[in-house]
Amino acid sequence: MHLSRFNRNLLTWLMVCAALSTQALDDKTLLKLTEHGSTKLAEMEREHEEVKNADDQKDYARALKKDIDAEKRRCNELKSAIRQLAPKVKKSGKINLRDEKGRTLIMLVAALGNNTATELVLRDNPDLMLYDKDNKIAMDYEQQGGGTAISDLLKPRWEQAISTFNLDEIQNLLDCGANADWPVAGQPPLALAILSNQNSVFDRLIMHGAHAGNRMANGSTLIELAVAAKNANAVDTLLGALKETELTFSDGSTMFRHLQSAEHADCLAAWLTHAQTLKKLHTPDGTSYFCMAMRLAATESAKKVATQNIKLISVEDPEGNLPLHEAARKGDAELYRELVKLGANPAQKNTRGETVLMHAALSGDAETLAEALKGISPELLQAKDKDGHNAHYYAKLAQDKAATEALKAAGLQP
Repeated sequence: MHLSRFNRNLLTWLMVCAALSTQALDDKTLLKLTEHGSTKLAEMEREHEEVKNADDQKDYARALKKDIDAEKRRCNELKSAIRQLAPKVKKSGKINLRDEKGRTLIMLVAALGNNTATELVLRDNPDLMLYDKDNKIAMDYEQQGGGTAISDLLKPRWEQAISTFNLDEIQNLLDCGANADWPVAGQPPLALAILSNQNSVFDRLIMHGAHAGNRMANGSTLIELAVAAKNANAVDTLLGALKETELTFSDGSTMFRHLQSAEHADCLAAWLTHAQTLKKLHTPDGTSYFCMAMRLAATESAKKVATQNIKLISVEDPEGNLPLHEAARKGDAELYRELVKLGANPAQKNTRGETVLMHAALSGDAETLAEALKGISPELLQAKDKDGHNAHYYAKLAQDKAATEALKAAGLQP
């Protein structure tokens, strides 16, 4: 079939008009859709019809009627604003045109919770990041009206952005009102960020209100996931948000117990920092968590923990033992040196009058005892506990002849 030149021009013109019509706002349809008021109002009126004649619901029906009247006033104000703004938007072709309160058409329509009307405006790609004069965006209006159109538009993009850890797109969507806790593949976004060690994404989600107390699909907590992943950044941030350190994991054990290994040194250091901030440095029976960490953790872990928590080297356990006493007693010369280098006091006695030297003599480790004897004063060398025993007594308890000889060589007599 051949078209004349006139017919070809006419067809082109019709196609252009059709294209323009799809871009221009259909204000008449919009006004018809919004004339019914809000979705919230319809639900309230439906509920009122169900309860208004029930004798045991009269008080509730009266209160509901007041809420309905207030919602009608809100809807009427919105409908009036839409009637004024919609024609101006169509005429100007500017979908982000504002009224005197700084509201755009998408804000006004979303506030009614009418998804069909909201979707009609969304076709023209309004800017969802704009704020009105009350510092609210379109998503705030949608939540007020009970609609879901904007959320439904953003969620597929959100899932893609979180799945690919596209930080720029995540931020754009958050600015549009996306909820930082919207699940992806059935899991909290924070969980996916922890597992992939995406700390910048994790921090951004927390900053925008993601809930630190959320749980995985299997019921385990985010803090458990962070510990299992050895993600110290996440552990630190989650503890700060939760404002709690004495947490129990799903296996019934405490978080502190999970952290006492070389693999979790950074996480343990973060835990102790928050315990110090929250003034929860001791177990219920008064034992210093820091002393326990020095006693139970592997050497490298203990060194790292001590280095990152220098202020805690003077924290005592219920018996007055310092972390340095713990290092001496377990015969950890390397940790002993690190604690002394950080400022631990080798001269401090515990409540029984026991010195660090006595604990080193009891350890059975020659290198630790040698460290404890370095630069020791005559008074500290000759010191006795409250039962009148000196360091020789502790070497004898350990049945360590080498320790006895080392103490003699240093000038201490049995």
